[in-house]
Amino acid sequence: MTGTARELELQFFQNLNAAVEPWIKAGLGSPGLLPVGLVVVETIGRKSHTPRRTPLAGVLFEERLIVSTVRGTRSQWVRNALATPEVRYWLAGNEQLGTALVLATGLDQPPDSYSPLFTRLLRGPLAAAVALDWAFAIITPLNADPFSN
Repeated sequence: MTGTARELELQFFQNLNAAVEPWIKAGLGSPGLLPVGLVVVETIGRKSHTPRRTPLAGVLFEERLIVSTVRGTRSQWVRNALATPEVRYWLAGNEQLGTALVLATGLDQPPDSYSPLFTRLLRGPLAAAVALDWAFAIITPLNADPFSN
């Protein structure tokens, strides 16, 4: 991707995110009645050290939130979560704290300490999407046991 195309892509997503973020933070489109929805994830900028919020598609699965981007490691939130995995996120209008485990091309596989069903999800559909250069983060709520079934 050329420098100009990257700049246009970045500007597009910045403008889109700014427009939809307040609505998503308030709970519009959040996972709930449907398992998939929209959430806002706040990371700490790896260079600026300031909060950065990003609206993302998310799904609740076994008390964890799985968020995704088709932009892979080009997404700044992915790079920020790799540098500082502690995140804040808004789900159904509620602010929560959690720890993000990033799944992306070139990274180590996640541990096998999840439930058998969660492990099958990680090794199957999510692994296939990562191979296509998608990136995911599994966010474990701060008050949850990261290895609970």
